[in-house]
Amino acid sequence: MAFIKDIDEIKKYAGITDSTNIASFLPDLNDVEENKITSILGNALYVSLSAEYLAGTIVANSVKEKLLFKIQKALVNLALEQYSSLAQLSFSDSGIRQMEDANFKSPKQWQIDDLRDYFFMKGYRAIDELLSFLETNKASFPTWVSDSSAYTINKKFIVSDTRSFQNYYDIKESRLTFIALQPTMRIIEMMHIMPNISIGLFNRIKTQIEANNITADIKNILDLLQLAITQFTISRAIDTKIIELSNEGIYSRGFRSTMDNAREKIKSNSADRQNAQDSCIKIAESAMENLRIFLNENASAILYPEYFTSPLYVAPVENEIDAHYKNQTNDKVYYS
Repeated sequence: MAFIKDIDEIKKYAGITDSTNIASFLPDLNDVEENKITSILGNALYVSLSAEYLAGTIVANSVKEKLLFKIQKALVNLALEQYSSLAQLSFSDSGIRQMEDANFKSPKQWQIDDLRDYFFMKGYRAIDELLSFLETNKASFPTWVSDSSAYTINKKFIVSDTRSFQNYYDIKESRLTFIALQPTMRIIEMMHIMPNISIGLFNRIKTQIEANNITADIKNILDLLQLAITQFTISRAIDTKIIELSNEGIYSRGFRSTMDNAREKIKSNSADRQNAQDSCIKIAESAMENLRIFLNENASAILYPEYFTSPLYVAPVENEIDAHYKNQTNDKVYYS
């Protein structure tokens, strides 16, 4: 275990008693550290920071110490979420038993679920705080940018960061949720965006975003594009259960240790899910329709030429009444 030494460090982040034996949930601490924290930090930063921590060479009040505290907060709470159910059980050669006697009554299942929900959401938010801190201080941790898959500013997407996604759908500014949605966004871009704006225009948009040099014409359509992408993405993510709807918002389903049937209170029912999907699809399709209208009305050999020369372009149909009263050079009557 690289980032927790004793029970006193755990007590900084969770209300546990002095009698708690750290050895009892050491396996969960190790599991979270290996499967969650390491992937967030990247191997290079994990190895260097843990070595400094174990050697006691991290300088007080330094950016590394602040990072360490955020790691510990996430680690402790996520480990306790995993451990909470096992804490009520006793394992022996005779099997698994629930610990209960005249002086100690085991909590109800809903109480255990409430406690797990509490630790999970606290740990989940702590991971987001950790990612936000790393983004803000990325100059101090260059290996994180190059080595970790959790670096969330990804210019390969039209919606390239958490804040941009948050502008169109409330994901509680969660970087974890944004990371979980990226594979779905890639599918949406390929299936819903590129075929409807032409490959040429799609590639030019992506190139400009990656180069951080967006021209005025692309800026004019970026809002509609990002609105459509976020709404299509959320709809598909709900359908494929990549994200979970809860009373505290949405979160990445894959980040939770378990998703058993006992937690119905944080899950939306099928009607809620369907309503959310239908709403997202309606908004996304409306955004794409408005985008097509805009492109058809404004595309030319100079403006959006990739779309103008593609089979997607449809020349605007002139209103018959307006056409009838339009002044022609050889007309003897002038309409004003």
